[in-house]
Amino acid sequence: MAHIAILGLGNWGTAIARMWLADNHNVKGWTIEQEVYESITMDSVNAKYLPNHPVEGLEATMHIEEALEGVEIIVLAVPSSVFTIFLKALTTCS
Repeated sequence: MAHIAILGLGNWGTAIARMWLADNHNVKGWTIEQEVYESITMDSVNAKYLPNHPVEGLEATMHIEEALEGVEIIVLAVPSSVFTIFLKALTTCS
């Protein structure tokens, strides 16, 4: 079982998370969107980008440090429109 971080929980990031969760991997996901974070943590679904497809077991966070802690695999799934935000968040990690 792998420990995986997906940085970006849009359509692609959420779909990849579902695939690995189905294979019983530990998956963490990072998002900058409050509504995505709340939807996943409260309802186990990404209602904005992938409604009607549960992501039970996905550990969502809005703190990149939490997403990266203890993982073996990192997947970058952020859109180019937020890439600079991602880089700023990444450079503040200790």
